[in-house]
Parts: sequence; structure tokens; C-alpha cells
Amino acid sequence: MRHVESPFKAIAPGLVLSVACGGVAGLAFPPLHLSLLVWVGLVPLFLAIRRAGTLRSSAAVGWLAGTVFFLLVLAPLVSSHEWTGWAALSREQLMATRSRQWWFMHGLWLSVSVAGGLLWAAFAAALKKWPLLCSSRGREGRCTSRWCRCCS
Repeated sequence: MRHVESPFKAIAPGLVLSVACGGVAGLAFPPLHLSLLVWVGLVPLFLAIRRAGTLRSSAAVGWLAGTVFFLLVLAPLVSSHEWTGWAALSREQLMATRSRQWWFMHGLWLSVSVAGGLLWAAFAAALKKWPLLCSSRGREGRCTSRWCRCCS
């Protein structure tokens, strides 16, 4: 019997790093206001992009980080459905209105977070395709440093 290696083992570190990136960067915004974390929060994304083997996997890592980020940042806006519907309605009408508003606001929250994650996916794919972090380029445009693997 042959042992089959799980494909999840290969992508698990990138997933953990991207969730960490989105989570730490999301904590920099209200209600916590830990603004210095935004600089630390991008480091796991850079590491995950570097570990990603293909352009598609780096875009997936960026999408996941962006989606987690926007889910955290936009979460306080979801409670806005509680601000309306309280005037001149019967209890049944109020409950029906709040239920519709709850589904609408949570659907909008999830949709905007996923769409915002696409911006992060484009950023991650661009960093994978055109590495901006390498500073030692030769005449041919290739990296001349031994430790940098951006052009290999």
C-alpha cells in the first residue's frame, strides 16, 4: 500500500500565514485601534507569497488574507440594522423588518469582504509576478544576490 501525501500539507503554512496577516492587520482598525500592528501584519503575507509556488496560489493567499481583513474591519457596520425600524411599527412588523435587515446586512458584509479580498489577491499576484522587494538587479534585470530567490 502506497502512502499518499496530502495536498493540504503543502498549502497549510500559506493558509495559516494569510489568516494571520488578515487578522493582525484587521486589529489595527477600530474598535481596537492598534495602529502599529498594520506594519507587522503585512509580514506574514510577504512570507506566504514567497512560499507560494505559482501565481494562482499567491493570489489565493492574498485573497484569503484580504477577506479575513475585511471581515474584521467591516464587522461593526453589520450592527447598523439595529438602528432602523423602531418607530411606529407593531412588534410583528418590527421583527419581520429586523429579520430582513439582518439577512441583507450580513449578506452585504460577506459580499464586500470577498470583493475586497480580490484587491488583496491582485496585490499578491503582482508581488509574485514582479518582485518589488529585490534591490540587487543586474544589467539583464535579473537578481544578482545569492540569497534572494525572486528571479529563480
